[in-house]
Amino acid sequence: MEKETRPVLAWLGEVITLAAVTAWVGGHAALGAFAARIAFRDLDRGVASTLMSTVFRSFDTLAIGALIALGLATALRAGALGREAWRGLAFVSLATAAALVAVGVLGVSWVHPRIEEMFHAGATLDPRFGALHRLSERLGHLEVLLAMLLFGSLAWRRRHG
Repeated sequence: MEKETRPVLAWLGEVITLAAVTAWVGGHAALGAFAARIAFRDLDRGVASTLMSTVFRSFDTLAIGALIALGLATALRAGALGREAWRGLAFVSLATAAALVAVGVLGVSWVHPRIEEMFHAGATLDPRFGALHRLSERLGHLEVLLAMLLFGSLAWRRRHG
């Protein structure tokens, strides 16, 4: 890779990373913290459950696209940074992005489908449903924390080299 091209590719990887994480994690946080809370407060439980199940299933499509973009952007940044990728804040940001991908894949490939299966089976009072729902909430909280660490490490690295 040409030496002059590396900074441009690293920057492009950062832009894609920021856009993907903002859309996915920000959207997921808004749905969980606001839309679901308001739906369950203002609507009949059955209506709210059906509504939010449909919304989250649809949103997972965006999350999958964002996870693919984040994975590719992380690989692009790692390649553009070369040996520097293994040092300091560059490593922190790349490792955090990889952790975000892992958390997201766990959510969309295992946790969310199990919740939806149990919902459609009418097993929402089963303790396993509650445990999966709590796990989904914890993964959402972890997404927000990892996004903040990722954004902070990218900003700090830009500011302080």
